[in-house]
Amino acid sequence: MEPPPPHSASQEPKTTSYKDESEDPTHRNVEPQGTNLQAGEMEKLAELVDASLKFSRVLKRKGVSQATLQVAVRCRPLSKAEKAQGARSITRLVDEKVIVVMNPEELDDADKEKDKGFDRFGRKVEKRQSRVGQGPGHSEKRYIFDNAFDGTANNEMLYKATVQPLVQGVVKGINATVFAYGATGSGKTYTMVGADGDPGLMVLSLEDIFMLIREESEKEYEVTCSYVEVYNEVVYDLLQPNSGPLELREDPELVTPRSFQPTAAASLLVALPVSNALSA
Repeated sequence: MEPPPPHSASQEPKTTSYKDESEDPTHRNVEPQGTNLQAGEMEKLAELVDASLKFSRVLKRKGVSQATLQVAVRCRPLSKAEKAQGARSITRLVDEKVIVVMNPEELDDADKEKDKGFDRFGRKVEKRQSRVGQGPGHSEKRYIFDNAFDGTANNEMLYKATVQPLVQGVVKGINATVFAYGATGSGKTYTMVGADGDPGLMVLSLEDIFMLIREESEKEYEVTCSYVEVYNEVVYDLLQPNSGPLELREDPELVTPRSFQPTAAASLLVALPVSNALSA
């Protein structure tokens, strides 16, 4: 076999010439399909993108991950009845992200060592440092969350660390959902609705929403609220007394829960007690 002939410098690659640059597909300004924006929509889209970027920077400054789902846990403090029965909490807050569930049999030793400034293995614990749940052979259960709080944290602390950054994005047009999950009596209603002197996440978020709206008086906003309960996979409208279960439909024009348009957070405070009574 003979090797192929060497490449000749006179051999030029084949090219295609175009009379007009616009005929060249590499220079053609092709509009993507589905992007036929009407007048004013491009400005709204640009504003939303700008808001998303600013929102991401706000989350980063606050140390909030940009993951789609954020999980925060607050350990419920013991009730008066539980304290009267001599119950003890077996949860310990290690730092702002870590909760440890202690072995009940080791509670006394762990608490004594902590009070003396030593961990359960006899090691010196520096100020504002905890060794709970660390070291070889420990029998505690260690859980890591995006945010962790013990029973001393009030609703405002929880709100500022978790919900407030989302509210700032909502006013800019970014969707967000906040919900509480837990067993009966774990404090879901207290967290969301609150009590005298400790308003819940719903109240605090509405107060901030209306404050942010007032700061942007040159824009028009419309706030609409509905209040539903999902119980055993059945949806109930808490703003309509004696209403039956709502059917889940894909068509928004069919069965929908009652809604109202509050003009201030105080309007929500009036509706909440009645709705909560229906839920009880």
